[in-house]
Amino acid sequence: MANPVNHDFGVSLFPSGSQSAGTYYSAEGPPNTSGNLNNYSCRGLKVYINITAATGTLTVTIQGFDVASGLYYTILASTALASTGQTLLTVYPNATVTANVSINDVIPETFRISMAVAGGNITATVGACLIV
Repeated sequence: MANPVNHDFGVSLFPSGSQSAGTYYSAEGPPNTSGNLNNYSCRGLKVYINITAATGTLTVTIQGFDVASGLYYTILASTALASTGQTLLTVYPNATVTANVSINDVIPETFRISMAVAGGNITATVGACLIV
């Protein structure tokens, strides 16, 4: 069952923890994904990534779900993040397009967030908030 995400609050998709290349954290759903999230009435999404320790890289991807095929497609993917700090990904109509950071698009009814760790360890949190 998909999780509702309300524009009145954010959701912690991947709580803080150390992840190694080849191992994955999953709150629910397939490994390294948030599981399906439902968008009932919002147009956009912000995904906040906070890396507190890094010896590898972390790539976070926002994926939409195609009901007809049952497959996921990439809406926006970060670069391979390799240093500590915060990164904000934005999907919103009329947003200024910046490669691997923001896209001029809407968030579909069903979506998910995935993360991939490569080349070492990452300690990070990933959260999201829908935008009206």
